[in-house]
Amino acid sequence: MNSGFLKFAKRLSSTSNCASSMMLANLTFGNMRSSGTPLILVPGLFGTKENWIRVGKELSQRLGCMVFAVENRNHGGSSMAPSMSYPEMAEDLVGFIDWVRKITGEEQVNLHGHSMGGKTVTQLATTPEYAARIKNLIVEDMSPLGYPLKRA
Repeated sequence: MNSGFLKFAKRLSSTSNCASSMMLANLTFGNMRSSGTPLILVPGLFGTKENWIRVGKELSQRLGCMVFAVENRNHGGSSMAPSMSYPEMAEDLVGFIDWVRKITGEEQVNLHGHSMGGKTVTQLATTPEYAARIKNLIVEDMSPLGYPLKRA
């Protein structure tokens, strides 16, 4: 990771106008000279950005693009909030995507969501005003169905 870039990115993130006021902690792989559509990796419940270190480095090298591993609200170093619904987490991610678009100059991003992150990116991709930000969507290890709460 490029520490100079990370300082630059932190400076930009503190001044960006995001759809959500949630700050999502992240790790960045690659550098500003990387070409190609950025990839954002979104973990599942209790997942952290550190879960993606090995994969993020490898994908950045193989794909030749910047890769961002984020933490959802109420996880790791991200902002804490009293609630954590999929629409709220999708809106948080829109703010992060807009920041990535701003620093990379790319109009769209590739999104990968694992488990709970898969439901979050699916929520985002199926929201008409947000869908145009996504070039490719990868959803891994999650059920597309909701489960009604059953009481005994």
